[in-house]
Amino acid sequence: MKNKTIIYAVGIYKGGGLQVLKEFIKLNKKYFYYFDSRLSRDHIKGIKNFKLVKQNLINIILTNLELKKENTNIFFLNGLPPLLSLPGNTFVMYQNLNIFPPTKFFNLILWLFSSDFLRFMLFKLGYKNVQKWFVLSEVAYKTLSIKLNNVKNIKKVLFFDILKIKKKINIKKKYDFIYPADLKKHKNHKNIILALLELSKENIKPSFLFTFTKREKEKINFLKLQKHLNIHNFKYSDNRINFFRKLRECKCLFFPSEHETIGLPIIEAHNNNLLIATSDEKYAKQFIEPNIVFDQNSVVSIKKTIKKIYLKKKIIMKRSKAKNFHSFLKKEQLLGFINE
Repeated sequence: MKNKTIIYAVGIYKGGGLQVLKEFIKLNKKYFYYFDSRLSRDHIKGIKNFKLVKQNLINIILTNLELKKENTNIFFLNGLPPLLSLPGNTFVMYQNLNIFPPTKFFNLILWLFSSDFLRFMLFKLGYKNVQKWFVLSEVAYKTLSIKLNNVKNIKKVLFFDILKIKKKINIKKKYDFIYPADLKKHKNHKNIILALLELSKENIKPSFLFTFTKREKEKINFLKLQKHLNIHNFKYSDNRINFFRKLRECKCLFFPSEHETIGLPIIEAHNNNLLIATSDEKYAKQFIEPNIVFDQNSVVSIKKTIKKIYLKKKIIMKRSKAKNFHSFLKKEQLLGFINE
């Protein structure tokens, strides 16, 4: 493994982290990769040098001891620093805001018994072992700056393409709304369902597309809800081609998440010319100006917004210009830092 840059991606196998990993692989397949054993083999085609690692604390420690022997640049793509100080340069792509303690007492109790608490402890144990941090958004930059009390070793990277929409593509729309997200608490599905149930009492039933797994559907009793609501499901299972096809069949991205690091579906919806309705939060406005915003904590606000869009009341379709990108590196420039 001598003289080869190492990319540590253990813990990444689905969701937004997987999209970052796939983009990274496109940049360079010649690095030596540590992959999570749960990662689909479809994502590592063409990579000759890699090792599969099972994600648990013992393996994390053993892998850190293994990396201790390597005097080369090591990039931790999973967002967490190494537990040990390594002989070469150590870089980290910080991605997940959820690891830090929430301010609300009830959420704090839940956090203490979650995997995010373990990741936070790993962060606290190893953050001083990092020479350079990279972040994918302004929100992540500000949060990490506070936690590290230092901005000098943090760089922002514009990692996902934001397209300039020249003309509208005419595709038959099958669904009024889409919300591509798993069933984590901060994703706020509960308030959407409550709002849709309230609208159904007025005989207003917009078609709403979700992306739940089979287990998530069972957890919220999806089939029972379907008897009262016009809801549908698409298990996109990280097949981005199929997902984008389905996305283009929707009129509006409805994104009520309480907090996000990037909010990638907002960029993807913009690139596919959907109407965009989001939480009235900073993360939702850092790349794309939404067409309409709402209070994600209010069922009434969510209900009114869905009703307004569904009944086609006047909404200003104005896209803002890209913001603050002058302070972001291009993703190709990231390789320069890693290889220097």
